[in-house]
Amino acid sequence: MRYFEAAKAAGEEDLVEPSDKGVDKNYLALLEHQKTARFNANTVSDLRSLCDLLQDFPMRAVVFGGREAWTLASELGRAGVSMVLTPRNKSWADPDLNRDSGWSIENAAKLWEHGVEFALVPGQTYISTGGIAGRDLLTLPMEAAFAIRGGLSEEAALRSITIDAARILGVGERIGSIEPGKDADLIVTDYELFDYRSFVQWAVVNGRQVYDKQTAPYFAHIRPRPEPEAVVAAVIAAIENADEIGKDSAADDENDATEHSDSPDAPVDSPK
Repeated sequence: MRYFEAAKAAGEEDLVEPSDKGVDKNYLALLEHQKTARFNANTVSDLRSLCDLLQDFPMRAVVFGGREAWTLASELGRAGVSMVLTPRNKSWADPDLNRDSGWSIENAAKLWEHGVEFALVPGQTYISTGGIAGRDLLTLPMEAAFAIRGGLSEEAALRSITIDAARILGVGERIGSIEPGKDADLIVTDYELFDYRSFVQWAVVNGRQVYDKQTAPYFAHIRPRPEPEAVVAAVIAAIENADEIGKDSAADDENDATEHSDSPDAPVDSPK
């Protein structure tokens, strides 16, 4: 079909369009960019083979894994692939290879630098009954925080777990950002999102509150949320304290100016 299209574009005549009889419709949909192909690839050799394939047969492709993608980020960027990464999915370099290999904390940052769109996912995407100790460090924001430690900007990290992830999944028109007409799926945290101390205080799904930390049996006792009246009182106290500090600072500046003008070394205006 590609040769036919090229010959047709070149103006050749008496061409017979190839028949698609016996050709899997799914393959045609991939080549016509109507569907997205999913690949699993972690090693340099697999990723490079994928780039070669996409050069010969351009299609929308999402790569899961990408552990050694940092070693050929520019090639992946030119191939136009999207990726799904787990930054803490480690594999040590092979000492027998005469090239870069293995895992790198800079993987996500290097891919971002070369224009590769990606989503970040944690190593575990399920809830286990094996205990909760340490599971606060296995969450999606902490996976993104690890990528930030490797050089990825906070803005890029946020995109990788929101709008970019939604686009890769093909649902970017519904979720992934706060816009009129989209599903109202939101969380409210008490610290910065990528701070390991952060707790989700409220979760909203499709416009309805489905979670409140104060009523959660495991977490309600950890840093209990102040009552609204206490929050308002704390804010007012902080404002009043800031005003007092401002007044004291202004008074100190005025005293300094007075002392300076009374000093024998202070400059005196010359008579006109």
